[in-house]
Amino acid sequence: MLVQRKTLEAADACRDQVILFEQWLGKRKYCRITKRNLLSTHDAGLDVLWAAKEGLLGKIDWPKFAIGVAERVVPLYRQQYPEDDRVDRCIDVTRKYIAGAATRDELLIARAATATAAAAATATYTYNAANAAYYAADAAYYAAYYAAASAAYYAADAAYYAVNAAGAAEKRWQIEWLLEFICM
Repeated sequence: MLVQRKTLEAADACRDQVILFEQWLGKRKYCRITKRNLLSTHDAGLDVLWAAKEGLLGKIDWPKFAIGVAERVVPLYRQQYPEDDRVDRCIDVTRKYIAGAATRDELLIARAATATAAAAATATYTYNAANAAYYAADAAYYAAYYAAASAAYYAADAAYYAVNAAGAAEKRWQIEWLLEFICM
C-alpha cells in the first residue's frame, strides 16, 4: 500500500514511526510500506500490529489471527487447570462461529464462561491465557457485527494477553503469524 506522511499522521502514528517513515520516503511523495521496512523498526511487533490495525497493510482476517494467537497460549491455562475446558470450548465455539456453525448466543455464552475462567485464575499467566481466548471471541463477534477496525482492536488485545502469558518468544511468533496475513 502506498502512503504519505499525512496518512500516518491521520492514523496517529508515533513520532518515531513518522521519523522512520520520512527516512523511507526520502524525496518521494509516497512510500510503499513493506514487510522489510516494518521489521527494521525499533519495535517491529508493535509497528506491524499498529500498521495492520490502521488498515495500512490491507485487509486482514482478524478473527483467524486472534484464534491463532490464543491457541498458542491455551496450553498454559490447561496445564494449571486440566479439568477446566471453558477456554478450549471458547476457541472451539469461536472457530465454529466464524465458519457459520455456531450462533451469536453460543459465542457470547462461551465468551462469558472464559471471562469467568480468567477471573478465577490464580496465576497471572493463566489469567492472560484465558483472556487471549476471550478477546479472540470478541474479534470474531465484532468482525461479524461491527466495523473491521473493531475486530482488529480486539485481536490486538488477544495478542497482548498472549504475549503477557508466554513472553518474548510469543511476540516473535506473533509478528511472523501476522505477516502471513499481509499481502505485500
